[in-house]
Amino acid sequence: MIPFREQGCDYCREKWIYRSDQPGFIGEADGSRFYRCALCRSYWELGFDYPSVVDRQRVLAMLGTGRV
Repeated sequence: MIPFREQGCDYCREKWIYRSDQPGFIGEADGSRFYRCALCRSYWELGFDYPSVVDRQRVLAMLGTGRV
């Protein structure tokens, strides 16, 4: 597993840490919520644990092509 400090960019990690606002919400499926950083464009998944960066294929598989 990649350490949190190495995921995304400083901008989106700060948003998670300080909870001022998460990266932009794009949808949810099967108990997970998906977000995308406006700056580095990384995709994030927030499930039952901590947020983590996921690849576009995971988001497409969970949300479908119309929402990514």
